[in-house]
Amino acid sequence: MTLPKPITEITPCKVYEPFDIGLGDFGLPKLVPESSMIRCRADLSFTGYVPGEERLVGWLPVRVPDQSGSWLKESQYGEAHGHELVRLAANDEEECFRAIVHAITSENWDGSRGAEAGVARVIATFAVLGIISSIRNKHRDEDL
Repeated sequence: MTLPKPITEITPCKVYEPFDIGLGDFGLPKLVPESSMIRCRADLSFTGYVPGEERLVGWLPVRVPDQSGSWLKESQYGEAHGHELVRLAANDEEECFRAIVHAITSENWDGSRGAEAGVARVIATFAVLGIISSIRNKHRDEDL
């Protein structure tokens, strides 16, 4: 197992750009570009290191300020975070498993927020697809 890089050697995962949702500009995360490979939890846009600590925090999404439409906007970011997990799974399914566990068990996880709802929808969708695939494969093996 590889230990996390010390904070001084880490390239920040989160890049901020202005975004206007009707009541001013707010810095929201620019998600990991499609051209970038997601190889580990540290590459995910919703993880990060707390200043002064060397532990990777599994759930640090940037929050949309509470106002009209903010829950929906945050849930869309959550869905994008979920798709980052899919990209991680394509490279390392064990690391993806750890990323999911660390995110949903994080002290920062708040099930009433939009980002959590969005990522949970993606995880649930792929969980159901996996269950259905497993059932179909079992039946296919029984038919042989």
